[in-house]
Amino acid sequence: MYEGVAGRLAYDSQDPFELVEQAASCAYRPLDPALRAQLPQLCTLIDEMLAPSPEDRPASADIVEQKLDALLLSASEARSRLDLSLRVQTSARETARHLQD
Repeated sequence: MYEGVAGRLAYDSQDPFELVEQAASCAYRPLDPALRAQLPQLCTLIDEMLAPSPEDRPASADIVEQKLDALLLSASEARSRLDLSLRVQTSARETARHLQD
């Protein structure tokens, strides 16, 4: 998921031993601050999934799926509100134009 969101690998070593060491110490490359600002909940989930301590990670793939579903639902609801707002603005402009004519 990190690679899909960040567009790069989480760890920057080609050496397998270094990769294991980086993963064990949670030394992944930080996500871009702009990405964190745009998608804070998704970035938090990624941080949790890459946590070195198992107690800090989601307990199961089902929990990750539930969190992702909640994020998608929230994004969908936000999109619906935006679409409604744009339709209202368009309608208001059209009404104003007709009143001017």
